[in-house]
Amino acid sequence: MRRPILADDQSIDAPADAALPWWSRLNEVRAAVRIPVKLGLFIVVLVAVLFPSPRLLIRQVHRLAHLDRMIEPDAPGLDALIRQLQADLPADATRRQIQRRVQALVRKTIPYDWDWNTWGVADYIPTVAELLDKGREDCDGRAVLAASLLRRLGQPASLATDLRHVWVAVGKDELMGPGGAKSAVSTPTGTRVRWRTLHNVPRTLAFGAAVFPLIRELILLATAFVLLMYPKTPLRWLIGGAVLLAVGLAFLRLGVDVQPDFRGFTERLWASWAGLLFLLAGVTCLWRTGRRVRMQDRT
Repeated sequence: MRRPILADDQSIDAPADAALPWWSRLNEVRAAVRIPVKLGLFIVVLVAVLFPSPRLLIRQVHRLAHLDRMIEPDAPGLDALIRQLQADLPADATRRQIQRRVQALVRKTIPYDWDWNTWGVADYIPTVAELLDKGREDCDGRAVLAASLLRRLGQPASLATDLRHVWVAVGKDELMGPGGAKSAVSTPTGTRVRWRTLHNVPRTLAFGAAVFPLIRELILLATAFVLLMYPKTPLRWLIGGAVLLAVGLAFLRLGVDVQPDFRGFTERLWASWAGLLFLLAGVTCLWRTGRRVRMQDRT
């Protein structure tokens, strides 16, 4: 029986490239194309997991850039709350008394709940009408309501955030659970970012990972694993990389313990940094072993 004639770069046992799954063929593409494509795929999944509603994502980006516009002292929904405040406050109430009463009323009126429970997305700053309609919100919605009430009562309230928490500032007075160093504050001309405080971003990411729904994080972890793995990598290295990623996520989730109604939280920096290091180790393990196997295939 005659041996079939093959091209110089084929073997009788190797399947044609067209028969391989698309993700396997992607691993054979040169790095200048492969890396941007994989990064783009991960970003698509990341956005889909964090913001399943593109409409809410577009709104959120605009609102973050113009935080001051979210403070609505003339919103019709405030009328009943203002009447309640005026009935409970003495005629000679001090500024601090008004602030404490507003804070207590907002916490009583709007129970705390995460945005993924209320809106189905990772983060969303609602209008006064939206949050009163839902009847529950997290720190940013509560801060919007408190700032709107205070402005209605004549106090120059603004919004501030340390990227983990949003609260209200009235001059030197702060309420709704002031956080750390202000990374952004609302101003009439737009949100002012204080870039020197952005070194807190890793801690912010660790905080978000600690309180975000586990199922969504597992989707991101699985996506990262599939995109990083090289199909011909020995099983022991694939398992090792997967274990490192899983341990990293576990440590991140141990990094923050949030109290009920978000009246405070306990931060374990050692766990947060350990989680980030394990995740980095998992990514490095999968990338380097895949690169080594790929180079061996080509020699």
